[in-house]
Amino acid sequence: MCGRYVTADTASIVDVFRVDEVHQALEQNFNARPVFSDLGANEPRVPVVVESVRDGERKRRCWPARWPFTPSWSKTLTMKVPTFNAVSETVTSKPMWRQAVATSRAIFPALGYFESATTGRKRRRFFFHSEADDVLALGGLFSWWRSGAQAPWILTGTIMTIEAPGEASMIHDRAPLVLPAELWEDWLDPGIVADQGFIDAAAQQAADVVDDLSFYEVGLLDENSVEMIAPLVDLI
Repeated sequence: MCGRYVTADTASIVDVFRVDEVHQALEQNFNARPVFSDLGANEPRVPVVVESVRDGERKRRCWPARWPFTPSWSKTLTMKVPTFNAVSETVTSKPMWRQAVATSRAIFPALGYFESATTGRKRRRFFFHSEADDVLALGGLFSWWRSGAQAPWILTGTIMTIEAPGEASMIHDRAPLVLPAELWEDWLDPGIVADQGFIDAAAQQAADVVDDLSFYEVGLLDENSVEMIAPLVDLI
């Protein structure tokens, strides 16, 4: 699963993903997590990259999004079931995701992500990242939601997950769908209507990306600071 990660900074997002427009520059967050209740104006947002066509022109935009996902048909912003992750193997068969997976796919730019493991009563946390500290493209879905006809639109999103490969599976049985660079274009293209075969192919390549990531143990901190990704040995 992916329930906590480090967002990439805005400058890197624009450069790496060739973003045309940034609708709000967010500061880098070393402790990005889903929001499980409606906090109103105080809710944190995470940067997501999406593509859309306006007046016949296709543009790539970076928007601040509420994590987790709320489908446009929901009567409430908060959902009764967890929607911060979508299981890739069944995503096209679930009413929650079916509409978004077809044409509303997003990338969550990340410096890395956290996974936890529990042995007996001991809980440990690990930070997964590129060996070269490249920005990771976590594949996800997005949906626009609003409470009424006169209310403002809110962008919401979910991060898709795959079965964790190789050594990553020793930490957790799930991992985020980390897209290789050659898939970014098709993943974001709203003109490509994705089916389960499209998602399965992306998940297969994502497994190779995850398998190549490095990881190390970090402390069980809960703060927005660079200490979140400090190796545990440096904190002792």
